[in-house]
Amino acid sequence: GREPGGCSYGVLGFLVVTIMVLLMVFYLISNLSSCSSEVSRSTVEREKLPPSAVKETAYYTDADGTWIYSPSTLESGMRAFYQNTGVQPYLYILPNGATTSTQDLSRQAEKLYDQLFTDEGHFLLVFCDDGYGSFHCGYTVGSQAKTVMDDEAVGILADYLDRYYSDYSLSEEEIFSKTFSSTATRIMTVTQSPVVPVAICIAVIV
Repeated sequence: GREPGGCSYGVLGFLVVTIMVLLMVFYLISNLSSCSSEVSRSTVEREKLPPSAVKETAYYTDADGTWIYSPSTLESGMRAFYQNTGVQPYLYILPNGATTSTQDLSRQAEKLYDQLFTDEGHFLLVFCDDGYGSFHCGYTVGSQAKTVMDDEAVGILADYLDRYYSDYSLSEEEIFSKTFSSTATRIMTVTQSPVVPVAICIAVIV
């Protein structure tokens, strides 16, 4: 006849499989967390600006003259940002090495804003490459655009710019295009915490 407790091997097997699945889940989540840690989470629900907030303008100035050779590539990502946020972005590229002071770049952004726009729905990024593999930026935001481009959103844009600037597979136009399009996607949704999928997986297993 059968020995009492003959099902213990089945229970043991179930426990082993459960532990292995849990380890795999935590491994995957930790990898996802480390991959996304370079870019800050979006924790705020933002509302797109109405069309009346912006009088559409051009999208960039390349004062250096050596950065933008394919305007359509650059503008595709910037238009996506505009469509998703209602805020029109503008990129002003200074000559390489012109300054390394972020305060100076911010002052220039303030001055340029009034020269370039007649509304308060733009986001102006002033960019200057130092010519040695690094860059500095300043920016200013219209009073209406601040409801979307708050400090957290600007930080997310900075994270993406740093990521794509370091990706040598991208052209100069693609660096900025992807920065703006990725930023728009991220800031217009609240980034889910990795704890949530872990909890769901554990609940399903249990």
